[in-house]
This record gives sequence, C-alpha cells and structure tokens, in this order.
Amino acid sequence: MGMAELSREAGELRRVVESIRRGTFGEADASRLYREGEDAVKFVLLTLAAAAVSPHAPSSATPVFEKPAPEKKPAGPRGAKPGHA
Repeated sequence: MGMAELSREAGELRRVVESIRRGTFGEADASRLYREGEDAVKFVLLTLAAAAVSPHAPSSATPVFEKPAPEKKPAGPRGAKPGHA
C-alpha cells in the first residue's frame, strides 16, 4: 500500500468521523466502513471516544440537561444574628 493510498484512506476515515458528528452518517456509510476492515472501524471508534471525553470543550458545549445538578448548600439559620436586633 503506497503513501497516496494511506493518505486517501485516512482522509476518508476522517470524513466518516465528521459525518457521524454532524449526524449525516447512514446505513450505507456504515456498510462501507465495515468493508474497510477491522482497523478502520477501530480508528473511527477510538477517534469518537477520544472526542467524547475531550477536556478542551467549553462548558457551554454540553447541553444543560446533560450536566449534573449542582450540589445544594445547607441552609444557614434564618433571621437576625444574635445580638443584632
């Protein structure tokens, strides 16, 4: 396999990863990826897994409904402080 073929294959796999991220990945794309072989499938899955846990994403990249609820602080005593009427 020559360098040109490796480069073409890597570009194709990156396009597959991007189509999955955009939500345009279809059944025909999945079949084509499967025919590329085990190494291609591993590459795509590992690339997506790495992107899913990326620490570089800003907090606004995660939807609010997917974020954990903030911890609630215990309520302090109510009313005026002793000696301050």
